[in-house]
Amino acid sequence: MMLTHGKIQAYLIYVAHFLSFAGYSVFLMILTNFGLMAFSRVLTVPLRLLIVGCLLWVAFLSRKIFIHAPAKIFIVFALVYMARIFVELLGTGKVFHQTPVEYLLYFISFGALPFLLISGLRFNAGHYNLIRSAILFSSLILSLFTLFYYNKIIGTIGRISQAVTREDNYVSPLALSYCSTLAIGIALSYMMENKVSVRKKIYLINTMVLSLVPFYLGSSRGSIFALFLPFLLIFLCKKNAGKSIRLLIVVAILLVTGVYLSVYFGSNIVDRFTSIQSDIEEGSTSAIRLSLWREGLEQFMNNPLFGNSLEVDKYQFYPHNLFIEVLLSTGLLGFIPFILLLFRGFKTTINIFRNYPQYAWIGVLFLQSFMQNMFSGALYAASWFWLSLGLLFSFEFSLKKQPTIS
Repeated sequence: MMLTHGKIQAYLIYVAHFLSFAGYSVFLMILTNFGLMAFSRVLTVPLRLLIVGCLLWVAFLSRKIFIHAPAKIFIVFALVYMARIFVELLGTGKVFHQTPVEYLLYFISFGALPFLLISGLRFNAGHYNLIRSAILFSSLILSLFTLFYYNKIIGTIGRISQAVTREDNYVSPLALSYCSTLAIGIALSYMMENKVSVRKKIYLINTMVLSLVPFYLGSSRGSIFALFLPFLLIFLCKKNAGKSIRLLIVVAILLVTGVYLSVYFGSNIVDRFTSIQSDIEEGSTSAIRLSLWREGLEQFMNNPLFGNSLEVDKYQFYPHNLFIEVLLSTGLLGFIPFILLLFRGFKTTINIFRNYPQYAWIGVLFLQSFMQNMFSGALYAASWFWLSLGLLFSFEFSLKKQPTIS
């Protein structure tokens, strides 16, 4: 049977989004459990090239990439950010945890190309279903592999890093936590805002339940904010009082259930959340990012126009906060177009929550990706953030050309 352009495009869209989200961590988990973590780049670089290659192929089959207002704003920001990278590349004598060349290549492959390609494509309802399915299925696979590889420590430790070191079959607690948060948020929002068959509802519920395993093993404080922020915004955007109350009840039940299951799984996620103040007072390593933020802001204040570095000089590391990283690396020149992009992203998200609730999961994806990079992650490798922001603008653009996406 001959594959049509439409079917090839569908496969490519599915693969690109499967790998861009939890699928990426699935392959890393397999690699590390075979004792091959030292060769991670042998896998991750081809995976990243495959993602970009799939998106380029989709664009080629579409025969047209649209450069609309958000893309133009992004290009301005990208030029300023890459100018900073080239300044460091030409030589300032600073030492970074990544070379400037790596910064450039990562930003192009993790940020610039995915954003420009996704935001410039017109998707239909079928494409959005594929993207949602790819993200959820990749998260389900991650949960199953987590259960398979780490079943012996489930319920015995508060966080996976307490039992698995970087020399062993290490997996990032943040990757586990945020991937599972994404699955729970997308599945729940889709199920609440759409008429779902019994079979699909069972699948979605099972995905959420299984996602609790990596969620509690990861025990990330940031993931709690990432999970509840979208539903708070959905609640505020609801036009129907009855639906608002129903959503509030659902979230309250989830919160109580989450605390109970935290105790059941032996996770210390609640303790880590409630001990933020004591961590700050004791200067624990889990609160080191506060010092990163302070130092990063001081660097910006000393060089407000164009910033002065790709990283926080004192720690030779990125500040684990998108706003601060943009400020210290690009100054106001880069921060202004970045804020304009972000403002438009939030505006589109609110429009979806109010007027297109069946696609609320797209807004959830963006908000969770945004929150992830407010507490961890780096600007140059924020693939979830750039891809989800591009998807928002693609949806916005598709609505203008096809107002009745259904």
